[in-house]
Amino acid sequence: EFVGSYERDGWTYGDAASKETLPTAKFGSVTVTYYTNAECTEPYLGTFGMSTAAGTYYAKVTVAETNNYTDLEATYSFTVAKATAQAVWSAGDLTYNCTNKANVITATFYEKVSGSYVALNVTVTEGQMVDAGDYNLTAALPAEHANNYTLTNAEASYTVAKATVTVTLHAQSAQYTGQTPEVSQNAYSISGNTYEQDLGITLSIEAGSVNVGSYDITAKHTNNNFNVNYVSAKFEITAAPLTVEITANGGSYGDVTAATAIAKDAQGENVETKIVLTYTGQSNDGESYNDTVAPQKAGSYVVTATLTDANYVLTGNSTATFTVSKARLEVEITTSAAYNGELQQATVKVTGGDENLYTLTNNGGTDVGNYPVSLTLQDTHNYVWYYNDAEFGGGTLTVNFNITIADNSVTVSGVNGWTYGEQAVIPSATATFGNATVM
Repeated sequence: EFVGSYERDGWTYGDAASKETLPTAKFGSVTVTYYTNAECTEPYLGTFGMSTAAGTYYAKVTVAETNNYTDLEATYSFTVAKATAQAVWSAGDLTYNCTNKANVITATFYEKVSGSYVALNVTVTEGQMVDAGDYNLTAALPAEHANNYTLTNAEASYTVAKATVTVTLHAQSAQYTGQTPEVSQNAYSISGNTYEQDLGITLSIEAGSVNVGSYDITAKHTNNNFNVNYVSAKFEITAAPLTVEITANGGSYGDVTAATAIAKDAQGENVETKIVLTYTGQSNDGESYNDTVAPQKAGSYVVTATLTDANYVLTGNSTATFTVSKARLEVEITTSAAYNGELQQATVKVTGGDENLYTLTNNGGTDVGNYPVSLTLQDTHNYVWYYNDAEFGGGTLTVNFNITIADNSVTVSGVNGWTYGEQAVIPSATATFGNATVM
């Protein structure tokens, strides 16, 4: 039997091989052969050293049989342990650019035998690293090193950062319509590389942005591969232009109809909006007027239309002449009468106003001749005489009342004679006007 035993400590791959101690035999020479399997059927033919692959090896110690002594045989084992390798990760630019960023991430380990760093096989759990976001990566030993190393730090996480671009919004405007206006979706410019990708930008203004004013344009994007710096802009809602049609109306003193107006849009359609009509000018008595209530005094005025709704603006002519004429006092006068021997006056009829509006001088006369009839207005600013189908401009209307010569007649009696011897009949005569004499 052997004296002592086979002794050899294991070692770690990449380190120097340990020394072995062989047993001795009482007779014969001790030899040793190495195998890679416990059955010792697969011999190991190499030399043990730094490059010896990790694994369990078997040493068969033998003494060959001779005619003088029997053989001896014993099997021992030792292990070359796997070395520990630490993955060293590195990455290039991980900003999104529409390429697979897995191509700029590497992992290596220090290979002890060669004394150099060797690339590891890197896989991305989520597939390609194209879109911005977080990714998990795993490093694996190449096949030729897998049996000799245990890999640590084999997992890593990396983030593909969003690319940054600047979007400058363009100012927009629209006329007031009573509705939130449509925002153009193309009113912007982009500074920076989008790698031919659609940013998915939508532009909007706050719901209910209807009235004339300045509103912020809000921009959003759906492409999560980009950080977008927005340069803001405003959406201006401008007043819609309207024209106004004024019906001046007007009238005469005491019978005034206020002006009316309607607004129309550019298409000629009526628009329901409040129109304020303001009257300015001067009445015939010299009084200045400025009010939204139609003037009543006779005079010449201008009516001006304005809008209270700031969502509209008037264009074109917005004024009209508003006239309050003098009220007519219509006069009817009998201008003549035949002499009748009595005091006669003209018959005067005034319509359109009370007697307190004027004074009447109508003395008349008895004899043939002209007698003046005078009517004098108390208010010449607001009233005018209307006589013989025409207005009389003065304050006093004077018309002559003419007493004409009357036709006279005589009645004669006692001109038929008498019979001789009877009482004589003296003729007599009477006249309608004056004394008749019979001769």
